[in-house]
Amino acid sequence: MTVINTNVGALMARTYAARANEKMTTSMERLSSGLRINSAADDAAGLAVANKMQSQQRGINMAMRNSQDGISLVQTAESGMSEITNMILRMRELAVQMDNGIYTSVDRDNAQREINALLAEIDKIAANTRFNDVALLDGSYDQTIRAGNTNAETVRIAINSLFTADNGSSSIRGGPTSHSSPATLRMETGAGEYNIDPADLLKLQLGISSAVSSDLSATDSQFVLSDAVSSADFRGSGDNLLLLKDDVNGLGYTYAAVKLTDNQWSEVSSNLLQTRGLVEEMAALDPADTVRLSQIQSSISRLETERSHFIGAQFHSDQIKDQGVFVEGGLTNNSYAEILNVYSDPATRQSVSKEIAAIEIDFKAMAATLHDPRTCSHCVAQAASGGGAGSEGVTSAGEYAAAAPSDYDQNGAGAVSASSPSSDAVSPLVKGVAWNDVGDDTAGGSLTYSYWDGTTSYDYDQGTRTVVGAHDDGGGENQAALDDVFGLWDAVTPFAFTEVTENGDGNPVGDLRVAYTDENPAARQAFAYYPNSGASGGDIYFETDNVDIAGTDFVEGNYNYVAAIHEVGHALGLSHPFDGGSGDGSTMNLNIDFQRNTVMTYIQRDRNLVVQSDGSYSLVNSSTPGLLDIEAIGAIYGTDGWVHEATDTTYGAGSGSNLFDDSYNSIRVIVDSDGDDTFDASGVTATGSIINLTPGTYSSVGYYATDAEKIAAVAAGNAAVESFLTGIVESQDALASASNSYYTAYERESLYRGQDNVGIAYNTWIENAVGGDGDDTITGNAKGNLITGGAGNDTIDGGAGDDIAVFSGVVGSYTSSTSGGVTTITGTDGIDTLTNIEYLNIGGTTYNLDLTAAPGAAVADAVGYETEVVTGGATYGDGATNVGGLALADIKVETKSDSQNAVTVLNRSLEQISSSRAKLGALMNRLQHNIDNQTKSSMMSQQARGRIVDSDMAVESTKLAQEMILSQAAQQAINMATQRQATVLQLLET
Repeated sequence: MTVINTNVGALMARTYAARANEKMTTSMERLSSGLRINSAADDAAGLAVANKMQSQQRGINMAMRNSQDGISLVQTAESGMSEITNMILRMRELAVQMDNGIYTSVDRDNAQREINALLAEIDKIAANTRFNDVALLDGSYDQTIRAGNTNAETVRIAINSLFTADNGSSSIRGGPTSHSSPATLRMETGAGEYNIDPADLLKLQLGISSAVSSDLSATDSQFVLSDAVSSADFRGSGDNLLLLKDDVNGLGYTYAAVKLTDNQWSEVSSNLLQTRGLVEEMAALDPADTVRLSQIQSSISRLETERSHFIGAQFHSDQIKDQGVFVEGGLTNNSYAEILNVYSDPATRQSVSKEIAAIEIDFKAMAATLHDPRTCSHCVAQAASGGGAGSEGVTSAGEYAAAAPSDYDQNGAGAVSASSPSSDAVSPLVKGVAWNDVGDDTAGGSLTYSYWDGTTSYDYDQGTRTVVGAHDDGGGENQAALDDVFGLWDAVTPFAFTEVTENGDGNPVGDLRVAYTDENPAARQAFAYYPNSGASGGDIYFETDNVDIAGTDFVEGNYNYVAAIHEVGHALGLSHPFDGGSGDGSTMNLNIDFQRNTVMTYIQRDRNLVVQSDGSYSLVNSSTPGLLDIEAIGAIYGTDGWVHEATDTTYGAGSGSNLFDDSYNSIRVIVDSDGDDTFDASGVTATGSIINLTPGTYSSVGYYATDAEKIAAVAAGNAAVESFLTGIVESQDALASASNSYYTAYERESLYRGQDNVGIAYNTWIENAVGGDGDDTITGNAKGNLITGGAGNDTIDGGAGDDIAVFSGVVGSYTSSTSGGVTTITGTDGIDTLTNIEYLNIGGTTYNLDLTAAPGAAVADAVGYETEVVTGGATYGDGATNVGGLALADIKVETKSDSQNAVTVLNRSLEQISSSRAKLGALMNRLQHNIDNQTKSSMMSQQARGRIVDSDMAVESTKLAQEMILSQAAQQAINMATQRQATVLQLLET
């Protein structure tokens, strides 16, 4: 069509020319700036990624500078250590020189002056070695270096004190041992923050809320758990708690409270969001779609396992303090996540004081991944840098003095170093120090103890102290219970514990002093000082925050009670068996490291879960020192003059926890020095017992062979309780076997079935045994024993000596048969199997095994006849010099003996400093490796960002040339379109 009003060709040419010009502008901008992305319009998603990568890169670069600063700090500290090492080498040289008989006292004084000058210079270096005005060698430096872009990437640097008073001594020098609180330990894997309240987050993210009590059924999950968390244990436990709950066969819960850091919670909340989506989909699903329903249920189960594994990896098993609740009739309305009300008045369920989030996990799955500090790379690195869980601390203490009850100047009874015993089982418990010159029971010797009266001074600081009586209801129950604890150790030591009443300065105080304190090293339950002659020697402290509860703290069998026994053990010279803190550095094998053998253990779950018929359960702890504790005390102090229960005593015929019957749920060891004694389990009627009279062994009173038998007996036909307790025991077995802060994973059982619950000490002889109504197994010892099987089909082995089996009927009602050394007696008492039994006593008359009359005199002489003696441990270290208590500040060369001791201390000092320098060297290498890694990460991050934001100059140059050509072509097209219109105008001319 021939028109002139609208030049379509020109318009099209102009459009393409404008587009080409825009692209030319973009290409020139990219070529000029070198960037592909110059504004968000260029690539919004790419810009977001690039900004994140730039943030990461800049964070990494700063972390590299931090690491360089850390290296510089460590190098500064190591430089000071190097010079101190040179001075120690010089002092050792002088000590070796003075251990020579050719020098006069004047020569030794001159050498001592040089040593004193060097010691002063060491203290000056320790006090003044600084980096950016931060002291490094005074023992106060324990910080982390931010070595990466994320919060978790930290390196801890802890540097020991190099003051002469702290260097060169062994760990017995005033070192407070400490006992873990069962409720407050928390593992940190980096810079953790606890700002998020899980309850608030569940409301925000999952849209759930707590329910009013009146709107709930008594079996509803929220109702049951709100009651549980409204107890005193939770009302005062602080904010930001998360309750882990595990539905046990639809019949109740096992639950535990933890705190997660913000970073940890972000992982859990992501898992919960996925779970919420599946739960909502399942609620809207057509019930007929069983295939999809099964898929959703499987996914929900998988997510629960994943969050259980994740949470388990954040904690040690000793940090999971679980409880349980059984719901009669079964649970209703259980949910994967809930918000619980905490009522200030649980009885009326009114006045909500706060809310706690609760999430469903699988406790067995959690236990499978509970943190193992020996395989975790972070914990290994932390331990290498001087950090990690520890069971002892070190402080200074005075010289040992002569033994005497302490007066107001508080110098403790004398102490000596003690050698390790020969027994591999006992040596891990012997610290290497002991009280000396305390006499024995027969001579009236004693070690004194006292309770702080609130006014009598201490010669050292230990936080804010309070008196024992301030922590009960005013009736003196705590002090009475602690008196019982001292009585337990009095029973096993060859000297007496005598109480001294404090009455102000100037009056006597005990060698061992007892008080509470708010000084809480690493959230310990309690701590005590080993024997030393300084003011702190033997002193025992209970932590105000961890043991301060209403009523009585110390009840036999509870955790506080065994903690008290544990701390008195430290005050007598017993060490932890697991940490190499013993005198010879040995550790106890895991297969014997448990409470029945030693209360010095940190194992809290081992065959001590007591279950009840209402579905409740609790842990029972040892009520006395363990078998190996008693043997260790004998190794340290000997047994000469030891007296305890020297008259005829019957064990098991008392009341309460001293009565051996069907309700006996205790763990104890019998110690007895003399008399005609009896082990009486006649009160046990529901099952059999295993009684072993051999010294140094355990018996099992009221014994059930399997978990199933014990649970069935407790449930008494209630199938719901039986199912619930079975699930609880499975979870508890998993927790008992998991690794914790101090132990690697090791398979243990949790349920108390009466196994190994009454021990007989290694130096104790019990002559007689009486069984109950069940099928008992009774083993005698090397003395002549009088053994009564009682009702049931009993198996009796008399052991060595001339032994008598006692039967209650008349001789005519029994038959006897013997084959291969085994005699079977059948009668009104049941069918009993006898080995190593020489005589029978039936109805008061003594017979041979074939039921013929036996010579009465021979039998009378047999009972109590000793054929073998088990001796106690030897006394170690009498009169020895306490070189272990000397520190660098104490060395002297004024005599040959002083010089020899000085060499020992200086050797130890060199080892300690070399160890510290090795740790610092490892830290420097670690930080350098971190810098190398971060350098590569920064380079790769920068390269990756460049691919996103940088221009490809070749591509952009080509595009620019292309658009320039197109632009020129468009201009030519516009000219041609204009010329074409001019041609149309020529028609008018025509």
